[in-house]
Amino acid sequence: MPFSPANRKGTINGIIFVAIFAAAATMIADIAFVKSLGISPLVIGIVIGIFYANTLHNSTPKAWASGVTFSGKKILRFAIVFYGFRITFQQIAEVGVEGFMVSLIMLSTT
Repeated sequence: MPFSPANRKGTINGIIFVAIFAAAATMIADIAFVKSLGISPLVIGIVIGIFYANTLHNSTPKAWASGVTFSGKKILRFAIVFYGFRITFQQIAEVGVEGFMVSLIMLSTT
């Protein structure tokens, strides 16, 4: 259990660790040069995550793994749902029935 008394500190440290990565990606995306390229914080976060996973992954304390996993499984799912709330009915109407059907088919098959 991630938030059991034995794992609570490690879980919180893992969540903070992931939050630092997210903050770094957001700050990098706010740099004028990066902003002019149109690179989103999401793409930057993915690149940072790839770099981390291939270089520094083994130097992270094992106790933090539950927090990193919790962030990837629970917090990320909530974030995706909240991001979906940004889509308005007007935007759906703009793509038309064809675009809506393509999106619906892709979503249901995925």
